[in-house]
Amino acid sequence: MPVNITGLRIFFASPAGLGPERELFWEVVDDFNQKRAIGMKFLFIPVMSELLTGGQGRAQSRINAKLEECDFCIVMFYNQYGSCPGGDERYKSGTEEEYDKAVGCMNDSTKFMKEVVPFFKRVSEGEAASPGPELVKVLKFKERISGSCQYIEFSNEADLRQELEKHFGQWLKEKSSPGLPERPGRDVLDYEPEPRP
Repeated sequence: MPVNITGLRIFFASPAGLGPERELFWEVVDDFNQKRAIGMKFLFIPVMSELLTGGQGRAQSRINAKLEECDFCIVMFYNQYGSCPGGDERYKSGTEEEYDKAVGCMNDSTKFMKEVVPFFKRVSEGEAASPGPELVKVLKFKERISGSCQYIEFSNEADLRQELEKHFGQWLKEKSSPGLPERPGRDVLDYEPEPRP
């Protein structure tokens, strides 16, 4: 018998250099869905830029359109800031633009976005003492957002897994609690997960 399941989309934004962390994000979403979310009739759906197909127009604008459909956003940096997305001189990386777009969605009551969480992977003492140009950009971004949000720092995959599971659990609790104000949700039937990139 078919069961209605509410799909909750999580956008994951990061520059290059975080391949293992992006893979871990997939794993944690899969595990959390199987162990907790599906049993409560919810499903977390990963949304990542590499899942998008090609097409006409500015690539970052097409990514932003998918971002605007999401319920949550995780933005992650390490020691690289990313490449300029073009089209908007305010942004020096696509991930920076995605962060600002996600925050804008969170502050727009007509959008689905409920929370935007920045993650920073800790760098070595040597890198911190003498940061290269890419890391300097990351540190400036971290300083820029520090007054308006609470970011998460992690050192290894175990730390990251724990933080992701904690956030997924909190989001699931908020979405499943009766009586809480709710933005429009989405129901999906017989969801087939998209293949990993």
